[in-house]
Amino acid sequence: MSARLSPRSQTIAFRAWQWCEAFGWEHTLAEIAGAIDESHNAVRAVFVLKGWMGRVRKVSPDYAGGLYHRPTFIPGDSALGDLEAWA
Repeated sequence: MSARLSPRSQTIAFRAWQWCEAFGWEHTLAEIAGAIDESHNAVRAVFVLKGWMGRVRKVSPDYAGGLYHRPTFIPGDSALGDLEAWA
């Protein structure tokens, strides 16, 4: 897109592009924002204006079907030790 970006937005766009070129575009916006130390909203706004939303992963690989993967609690599991007392 040919949207006019402020100097700050241009800087965010360059830093995000630079990081993604080095580490790949298969990351979420949250991962990219954390890597370049910018807010998620600022990075998202820049990606929308630049037309880059289709280049990034939509969800974290730890996210599946609406539920985050959590360790399963198995009563009597010796590896859990005294955690049964907390149940």
